[in-house]
Amino acid sequence: MIRRPKALRLHVQNALAVVFLTWLSWASVHGLWKVLSTGTIKGRRGPDINVSENPLVFWGLSGFFGLGTILVGGVAVFYLWIAVRNISRK
Repeated sequence: MIRRPKALRLHVQNALAVVFLTWLSWASVHGLWKVLSTGTIKGRRGPDINVSENPLVFWGLSGFFGLGTILVGGVAVFYLWIAVRNISRK
């Protein structure tokens, strides 16, 4: 059985975290862009929320989605910084 160094496993884990969080950020931005361009938040089980019918709820939810997207992007950048720092150490 071949044992891999612990550092290599750490680099792979950091790289996978960055890839996953980057994909999650892209999916969030894509969904938020779709919501803002159509003016409708599709309800999965309930009714859709249109900007013309209920602007306060629409903009509140859109702001919440936008804040979540910014936070996920920040976490992705943080993990990327950690990965680059770990690679550049040795």
